Amino acid sequence: HLPFPLTEAQKRVIREIYADMKSGKQMNRLLQGDVGSGKTIVAFICMLLVVGSGAQATLMAPTEILAQQHYVNLKKYADKMGVTIALLTGSVKSSQRKPIHQSL
Repeated sequence: HLPFPLTEAQKRVIREIYADMKSGKQMNRLLQGDVGSGKTIVAFICMLLVVGSGAQATLMAPTEILAQQHYVNLKKYADKMGVTIALLTGSVKSSQRKPIHQSL
């Protein structure tokens, strides 16, 4: 569903993270790279691995603006795969927040 191929480095990191997730051990990992290097798509693909196993995943962002950007960009891919994602920030109104909480 991606309009671009993943780089070999991205594929390698995804394989490493997947191996860590399958190990059953706690994983603490920092994904580091330049702006535009594909950190978000790597994180999203790893989240899809989690969702595929029947669990839920969360992507946290340091600012609401960045959270909104990630949501808009990743929703396109999620929709193509039939995966439901939601944006939950401090400014989401209670009336919108309740259905998101119920679907968790």
